[in-house]
Amino acid sequence: MKKPIERNKYQSLGYKTYWLFVFKKSFSVFIFGVFSYGFFIAGHYFSDTSWQNILNLGSLVSFSLALLSLALAFLSSFIDYISFRFMFTDTTLQIEKGILHRKQIMIPYQKIQSINIDQRFFHQLLGVCQLIILTAGNPNQPESTKARSGGILPAIDVDIAHNIKNEILKMMEGAQKNTTAQNNIV
Repeated sequence: MKKPIERNKYQSLGYKTYWLFVFKKSFSVFIFGVFSYGFFIAGHYFSDTSWQNILNLGSLVSFSLALLSLALAFLSSFIDYISFRFMFTDTTLQIEKGILHRKQIMIPYQKIQSINIDQRFFHQLLGVCQLIILTAGNPNQPESTKARSGGILPAIDVDIAHNIKNEILKMMEGAQKNTTAQNNIV
């Protein structure tokens, strides 16, 4: 069952997002793992014990670096995951991210032009997608930059993304009705 979107309360991107963050940051683990395995295999082909010792040491160092990289990938992914959140208010969608370099994006519903859900192959495997919110640009900007991305949720559970999209569409309708009502009064 889909969890409803709560208003005026910050929400996370979903637990699957954490695993995508870990995967993206784990490339160095793979590289160190390959070196470790290569040193280990090469050490068995030398009859000279001094070369075997050097290659075994290289294997141990590479394996240790792989474990350290894995621990850092998990830690930095966790920090990214807990510091990226969003909230619906009556007039805006707010996106916050970062710990040391904190960034808050406030997107008024009446400025939203479209909401795109992008799901690449690897995203499909994990059941996540990217939610891209396009906003109206400044009329003084060049034509190529008038419509721009107001906010991107980089990886979010597909069910949550569809709930967010539906909630934004409802809020956009409400914002348009309010604008129309205000224009009729004037």
